Amino acid sequence: MTTHVYLKQIDRFDRMIHNKRLEIEDLRTNATNVTVASDSERVKSSGNKDKIGSMAVLIADLENEIKNLEIKRKTILSQIDGIANIKQYDTLVWFYILHKDIIDIADHLNCSESNVKRLKGLALKEFERKYGVTYLNITPDYTKMY
Repeated sequence: MTTHVYLKQIDRFDRMIHNKRLEIEDLRTNATNVTVASDSERVKSSGNKDKIGSMAVLIADLENEIKNLEIKRKTILSQIDGIANIKQYDTLVWFYILHKDIIDIADHLNCSESNVKRLKGLALKEFERKYGVTYLNITPDYTKMY
């Protein structure tokens, strides 16, 4: 996985979290519309007798999935926060978190579009240098650290 693809996961996680929340909302709506057969009614169906319980389990599972996605998302955000150069940091935030294009970033940083592209390249290299071990499946070269 490249650094660009790794950082683009933020958008994917946001979408997945949103969709799972919609799914939970739908399950909760369906749960309130489930009717329960009374003891006096004879039901010949062999279907799920505890639909509300089953929906509660599904909701709990989805909420756990959301928590895991939020943890992954926060990990990437905190890594971006670890970029010391403020222009490189801003470039990553504006591109990967705020979803701004090169023109908007250039206006924000008060520089040219080509300079933003250069800054983005430098920021990706710095990000990879600092955190690449966690997502590139490489082993660190400790000899270069000193």
